[in-house]
Amino acid sequence: MADLESLPPPAEEVLPVRPKSVAAEGGSPDAAGGDTEGARDVQRRSQPKRRPRPREDGQEREQPQSNGDRSRRAANPRGQVRRERNPERANRKLPDDIAATRELRHRLVEELGREGLNPFNNYLKNQVELAKFKVTSEFLIRCRALSILPVQYRLSNSQVQNTLYMRRLLEGFSYQLMKAELRYSQKRCSQIERLLSGRYDSLKEIYDESLLKEIVSLVDSVHKRRYEEFLKIKNDDYQSLIEEYNITPEEVAEAEASLKRYEESRRKRRAEAEQRSKEPSDSQDAEGPSDGRRVFRRGPRRQNYRRPRPVPKDD
Repeated sequence: MADLESLPPPAEEVLPVRPKSVAAEGGSPDAAGGDTEGARDVQRRSQPKRRPRPREDGQEREQPQSNGDRSRRAANPRGQVRRERNPERANRKLPDDIAATRELRHRLVEELGREGLNPFNNYLKNQVELAKFKVTSEFLIRCRALSILPVQYRLSNSQVQNTLYMRRLLEGFSYQLMKAELRYSQKRCSQIERLLSGRYDSLKEIYDESLLKEIVSLVDSVHKRRYEEFLKIKNDDYQSLIEEYNITPEEVAEAEASLKRYEESRRKRRAEAEQRSKEPSDSQDAEGPSDGRRVFRRGPRRQNYRRPRPVPKDD
């Protein structure tokens, strides 16, 4: 008994102190120790929810997207605006060649299948392309004769100084760009003409004589109609350029006359070249060396470089 009385009293048990912020919010002690993410999550949950903003008079409340809206958005992710059906355009009368083309296509599919329709489609597509490049070539030839620049070929750069030298430099390159487009259009015309001759031979092997005549007449009518449509657009552009550059009718008539003379001389040179190619080989051997070397003859004299007309400034 004496030994027990001499022992010191037991130490009181110290309980951990709970933080007030966590205790008030019902969180755990670990959240206040070092888990900052847990504390933020608890604080976020404790914030009151935002109430919807009261709408004004006449203002409709936004409705949530339905399944139909989500499906339409998935089908059209870029949000492209779809054109509405125009009753006037839907009820207008189509040209006769378009209706005849549709009817002929249905007949070809019924008789020969899809394989018999592809040669007709290719022949028709090449004829439309030929009409487009022909009109473009004629338009650019007339612009070159007057030294004027269409709007789509004018080069500009807002990052350089607008000096006279810079303007002339850009106009010169714009003129060269127009002439390059002219050479490309003329080249495409010759390529498509050769391609059409080959496609016509293939049409002879596939279709009979009566069907071939119907196809050729129909395609020619489509070619003429598309050619007139393209020509009307380019004629309007040509007249607007003449008004923009203030070109007199006398200058236009002089340019048209010089253009006709150039075309006649070009036709004459082509005829002479074809005639020389048809001559016998003895005359060719007499003109050039007999050891097989090629003789390079100088072609027609090149025209002098013409500076384009300065583009009128906007007022």
